[in-house]
Amino acid sequence: MSSRSPHKNQFSKPIPGSISTIIGQFKSTLTRWCRTNEFYHFAWQSRFYDHIIRNDASFDRITEYIKNNPANWNPHGQYGHDMS
Repeated sequence: MSSRSPHKNQFSKPIPGSISTIIGQFKSTLTRWCRTNEFYHFAWQSRFYDHIIRNDASFDRITEYIKNNPANWNPHGQYGHDMS
């Protein structure tokens, strides 16, 4: 007996015109353009997820995060120079 799920794909098919499909196409197109035009250093931020701001409370929380997050950075982070 197989321990695999009988379903071939656990995710649904992309919905044409949905925000996630549009963002995916944008990211794919931009990545392809960068490689074609020798911007080999370009890469999308890892461990990042898109988030749709749906209300004022969410907007306020994200705004505060953006304003305050630089204070949490290591001044000698991955680039080895002062980030201030």
